[in-house]
Amino acid sequence: MRDIDGNLYHTVTIGTQIWMTENLKVTKFNDGTPIDIAKDLKSSKSWPYPLYCWYNNDPSDPNHYGILYNYMTVHQTYLVPLYIAPEGWHVPSDEEWNKLISYLGGSDIAGGKMKSISGWNGSDTGSTSESGFTALSGGIRFGDNPFYQLGKRGYWWSSSMTTSMAWYRYLSNYDEVVYRYESVRSTGNSVRCVKEN
Repeated sequence: MRDIDGNLYHTVTIGTQIWMTENLKVTKFNDGTPIDIAKDLKSSKSWPYPLYCWYNNDPSDPNHYGILYNYMTVHQTYLVPLYIAPEGWHVPSDEEWNKLISYLGGSDIAGGKMKSISGWNGSDTGSTSESGFTALSGGIRFGDNPFYQLGKRGYWWSSSMTTSMAWYRYLSNYDEVVYRYESVRSTGNSVRCVKEN
């Protein structure tokens, strides 16, 4: 499957869902509208505008971690409907993440099955890549230390909001847990897409 920039993604069926096996790396919405790049910390906090960046602002991305997006980019509408996912795909809801994690045995062990067996620093506890999801530790852009956790953690948005924040999942190199938290919407996280039913 290809996005509007021509990037190729592999896919995997996990239970009744079909997921991308790589993080999204598109720089346009699927109608061709460009997404602005966040070049500094100030612009990375410029909610409510859709923004993206590469980790450390390095577009070479040798480990294929993909792009980090703020929440407004992955939310399904912005002024007029704009969608970051390729046609026929979407950013998974909190409920769809729950469905994936439940199928893989629950949040205490699913992370090990989701993580790639390479691309994680340190102990990298429990990585089996059994599910084919091949999660990588792409890090995060957040707060006064704009980039951190590359090689140690991977963070992925859901499309689901709370009152003032949004839900995301993260995996760590030190255990097999899938963590669920909410974050401010200016945070830069990775994105995986799931196929429409």
